Amino acid sequence: MFTTQIKFTNIKPDEALKEYTEMRLEKVKHLAENIQDEIICRVEFALRTKHRQGDIFMAEIQLRIAGADLRVVREKDDLRAAIDEARDELLEEIKKTKKKSESLYRRSGRKVKSFFKRFYS
Repeated sequence: MFTTQIKFTNIKPDEALKEYTEMRLEKVKHLAENIQDEIICRVEFALRTKHRQGDIFMAEIQLRIAGADLRVVREKDDLRAAIDEARDELLEEIKKTKKKSESLYRRSGRKVKSFFKRFYS
């Protein structure tokens, strides 16, 4: 089960932004569901600073998956661009975590096989 919690800090809540975030996190949801049953994805949007040239927005995504806590923070002048960059980085982190767990599983299998080989060789 994949649950998304969205928090707005110094920004008024926007349904269109929530829908955009849900749409952009579909691939994360697809990758994450193959690893673990209960997954909570926390997303926070914030207005960091106001400048004369424009506002700086922050998008933070936290995900606990396969015993690892993944956290990605991006700051941009456009909130949707920050969401996209954070999502791309999170996908890379999920792939790394998945690869590490598969590698550990294979290494342990090799050790067990070599242990039993001694008795049957």
